[in-house]
Amino acid sequence: MGFWIFVACAVLVILIVPYIRLVIKRISLAVRVKRACRENGFTFRPAHPFWMLGRNNSGHCDFYCISEKDSRMYSVKLFTVLHHMTDVTFFDDRKYRTKRYIPLGGRGRGFEDNIVWEKESRIRSIREIDWYYGTKDDFTRRNVPVLVVHPAPLKVYRSKIVPLKRLERAYVFCKKETTTVENTLIHEGDWIYDAYLFSGAALVRELNHSCIF
Repeated sequence: MGFWIFVACAVLVILIVPYIRLVIKRISLAVRVKRACRENGFTFRPAHPFWMLGRNNSGHCDFYCISEKDSRMYSVKLFTVLHHMTDVTFFDDRKYRTKRYIPLGGRGRGFEDNIVWEKESRIRSIREIDWYYGTKDDFTRRNVPVLVVHPAPLKVYRSKIVPLKRLERAYVFCKKETTTVENTLIHEGDWIYDAYLFSGAALVRELNHSCIF
């Protein structure tokens, strides 16, 4: 009986560790963002009481960083990735999928050669985001919508349907295809859906140094 209690406890710990990590990471992000706001002339304003745990498909942003020096207002939507060893793919039609890896050892360069387990999630939807949620802004500010993927995954991809070049189309013994799916790696500051893609660290850098805007 004691053995099975131990196994159950071990499984429970394994299941809740990612959520504990998420909470710790989000608290750290909150501290860094608020400090950057305070030191660089921004007002931090949460969009709702549980902004640190905002759902990916909530349909609204989670907090604002409003400049006291100019008309900028960063509207930030948090996108959760529970596991570090994960790729995220955003599709054209406001959907996404994650792919998690477990390597034999290590997390550094070349881990792809040592993968012992990988799993793709089902495709999930992202609702169109209300970038003025919970604020009475009069729309005179320059709103900068930011999608912060946090904690940071391994890689982020954009998957889109593109037309095939004429020479790439197969005409013999199969149905003629005119399009294909193209996956491209996207980086901090790239545009995805209706927002700029940032990591948590990139958002703090932006508040500190205004690297992009």
